[in-house]
Amino acid sequence: DLSLRAPNIAFGDCRAPDVRFDGDFLLEWRRPRLLGPMTADLLECKAAKLAVDAPVLQTDIRLSERFDKWFGDVGFVAPSVAYGDLALIKPAGTISVDGGLARTNFNLALDRTGLRSKPLTVKQLALNAKGYAGWNNGSLTGSADGNMRVGGGALDRGTLGNLDGIARQTRDTPLGPLLARIAPAFERAGDNFDGRLSFDAYQNASRNTGLAVSDLALNSASGARLRQTGTLVLQSGATGLTPGSPVELEIGGRGLPDVRLTMRQSGGGVWTGNAVVAPYAAGGASLAVPKLAFNGRVGGAWRFDGQARLSGPLPGGSISGLSLPINGRYDGGGLALYDACQNVRFDSAKLSSLTLRGQSLRLCPDRGRSMLVVRGGDTRFATNISNLAASGTLGGSPMTANSTAFRFSLGDGFTARDVKLTLGEASALTRFDVAMLAGKFGKNISGTLTGGEGQIGNVPLLIDEAAGNWRYLNNILTLDGSLRVLDAAATDRFQPMAVPDLMLTLENNVISAIGQIAEPKTGRKVADVDIRHTLGNSTGRALLSVDDVRFDETLQPEMLTPLSLGVVANVDGTVSGDGKIEWDANGVRSSGRFATRGMNLAAAFGPVEGLTTEIVFTDLLGLETGPAQQALIASVNPGIPALNGTIGYRLLPGQRIQIEAGRWPFAGGELILEPTILDFGVEAERRLTFRVVGVDAEKLLGEYDFENLRVTGVFDGTLPMIFDQDGGRIVGGALVSRPGGGEVSYLGELSYEDMGVFANYAFDALKSIRYDRLTIGVGGNIDGEIITDISFSGLQQGSLAKRN
Repeated sequence: DLSLRAPNIAFGDCRAPDVRFDGDFLLEWRRPRLLGPMTADLLECKAAKLAVDAPVLQTDIRLSERFDKWFGDVGFVAPSVAYGDLALIKPAGTISVDGGLARTNFNLALDRTGLRSKPLTVKQLALNAKGYAGWNNGSLTGSADGNMRVGGGALDRGTLGNLDGIARQTRDTPLGPLLARIAPAFERAGDNFDGRLSFDAYQNASRNTGLAVSDLALNSASGARLRQTGTLVLQSGATGLTPGSPVELEIGGRGLPDVRLTMRQSGGGVWTGNAVVAPYAAGGASLAVPKLAFNGRVGGAWRFDGQARLSGPLPGGSISGLSLPINGRYDGGGLALYDACQNVRFDSAKLSSLTLRGQSLRLCPDRGRSMLVVRGGDTRFATNISNLAASGTLGGSPMTANSTAFRFSLGDGFTARDVKLTLGEASALTRFDVAMLAGKFGKNISGTLTGGEGQIGNVPLLIDEAAGNWRYLNNILTLDGSLRVLDAAATDRFQPMAVPDLMLTLENNVISAIGQIAEPKTGRKVADVDIRHTLGNSTGRALLSVDDVRFDETLQPEMLTPLSLGVVANVDGTVSGDGKIEWDANGVRSSGRFATRGMNLAAAFGPVEGLTTEIVFTDLLGLETGPAQQALIASVNPGIPALNGTIGYRLLPGQRIQIEAGRWPFAGGELILEPTILDFGVEAERRLTFRVVGVDAEKLLGEYDFENLRVTGVFDGTLPMIFDQDGGRIVGGALVSRPGGGEVSYLGELSYEDMGVFANYAFDALKSIRYDRLTIGVGGNIDGEIITDISFSGLQQGSLAKRN
């Protein structure tokens, strides 16, 4: 019997306290033999993070006569072995030594034992291995082969990464629904699984190591599976797959995509392979990778090139049939995709009420850098698209969009230049051109635009100089800015107007806009405007509200409309009213009602004071009215003043005014404006005729305050007037006395006391002359001198004259 005790055995940083041997020491043919158990409380190596709890070695060792060689078997067992984070429960095995480690055979078995680490728990693990170890020229060599089975394996869910978090972050992308389905399936796959593998490991005299793994299979209670076909050989000297030994991995099962990965080593430690992802769908999204070729070195750089087909959601919409290249490189520290221009195609895309038809886009790197770079926690994506062209529908209406230069960046947003957008059918096309459109992504999508111009449907209004801020939030596009409004007709019916505070929205396929129209030079507000346009059927309306627009020395009608030139001038007064413009498939209609009270102006036929009228337009844009419009005029002076009259009129197409009738009380009679049509659309003579009926000559002259002249009689006549670019004039006007005649008396003092016999005789006669017929000829410019000539017939001495 032999008993050995050692309080502590130490070698390097390893130690074994309380080592004991209780067995037999025998001599057989002069060779010692040691037979029995050797135990220790602990075997610990701190540097290797190895701890063996209460190891037991069952020894059966024979020594040579000179004690320089030893042979035999050593069996071992321990309650547990900890190696780093790994813990083996009740490992057992044997080591067979032949010639002092020149050749050492061993086998290891872990049968239905427990294995635990921080991320991994295994209820049952069976490990069977055998091999040998030895010394070759001072170097440890050896090999081992065997198989391992795992039962009741479980991975801590944090081990597989936060797929749920990634799924939430990508919720509004095509990958979101796919990851949302993969994440729980992947986590369930690690909750309970079984597996097996066969292995063959070695270390040669050059200290190169190798490990060959074959027959690998993992099966999860969730239905997930992993299969390996072929032998995967990892080597320390030439890291990679053994040349000529392709390996195929298949991953799939319930809730997971079917993935097939084929790899081989092409030489020099370079791995080449291909990955295929079968069509996989979830939550309206789908993914297929028909080919993804790759090559690289373990621990080095990798390159890959392939194609993916993807469908799924986008913020506020979705994309279908996206054919996306996948090419780039991975250098261990980061991922870089798309060093060169790529062609990307999709079948359709939808964003809110916008739907794009299938088309191809050519995306190019920005500033010579990779389009997508992922390094550490930073992700950068930037691309340029030249001559971007898109077509589809917006709210069911046809749409096209073009941009000569489009840049997109995750950090900086996007910038589009020379954007041309069209909406609707060709017969009612809505068009917007924008010099520059920029936007950024955050809680909402927002940005700026400058240099906008265009036209909404059939609305006969043009827009230009549009600029402002826009925002897209909750499926509502909002523009807050300014612009100008111009007439779309070939001949301007109104001057360009400013809209300094426009608020425009696009919601549910409806464009709405409100703002104020102002005269751009003075900034004077002219009207409030409210526009509504439905893209689906190209119908809409614009409401105009005019609230006491004041015309004075600063603002005149020709500053609002060129149609007033040559018609009115020096306007002093206010205008109020409302207008409405409507459009649909049948065309454009407009109407309105505007009024003024007590306005003063210079008209073509003379000064007008106290004009009061309400105009009802049947075509507001064409400035057309129905018949029988009425205007009350306090005073008009077409060469002779008339007070408190009325005019019936109508506005006709082509800048024409139809005078239906005009009538004024005038010196005991009437002044009547004859019906006529005045054409202001062409430069030509325009004619008006005033008719004088039953005028009392004495009252007429009394209004002119002639103190030295007295005329009696009743007159009728006409005042023909001609207007052109040089002004207005009376041509061939005449007032003729009615039968019965009257008297003319000159009551003034003579300038000289004695002008001679004949002169005194004439002035004595003029003191009272009775006539049978008196004609007054009238002519001259209405803004200059009116020339009159008077002729008498049937003269008799008047009642006040001296007899002579």
